[in-house]
Amino acid sequence: MANRKFSKAQKDYIKALAMYETAIELEKECKAKVLAKNIFYSEPFECGIPARSHPAERILDPRSDFEMKEADFDTYCKLCFEEYKKAGIAPEDYQKAADWPYKKTLMDAEEALIGWGWSMLRKQPQWMKVGKTLDDFRGKLKFHLEIRKQVIDLTMKLPA
Repeated sequence: MANRKFSKAQKDYIKALAMYETAIELEKECKAKVLAKNIFYSEPFECGIPARSHPAERILDPRSDFEMKEADFDTYCKLCFEEYKKAGIAPEDYQKAADWPYKKTLMDAEEALIGWGWSMLRKQPQWMKVGKTLDDFRGKLKFHLEIRKQVIDLTMKLPA
């Protein structure tokens, strides 16, 4: 029974990861469409202060949308939201990133997977003595993304 639940946790993680990565790609495509169809300019900054000496440049790359003039950003978000709806990835609010619902699902699936891997690890005799240390370390995994990824990769390699 436990192996079946662990196998389900592995499958749920794979599905959540695929959904999240798909949402990320669709979000990039939607933003690129909005930037291609509409003209938005960057806010020139110098040392964090608006600079008049540099001309504003048109934003065409979605990775540079954070440079947009603040007055235009709300309009940009609303236009992106309309594209997200067409792509089927619209969040409940236009001010949220399109990938957020999928990121939440992925994080929940990661937690379930890590939980199962942890419980399997805690049953091993050689790890029983360091259980408290392991539990403290697990609590810190949310903040250490690279280690978290390594733990997930190792957990995915465990036999279901």
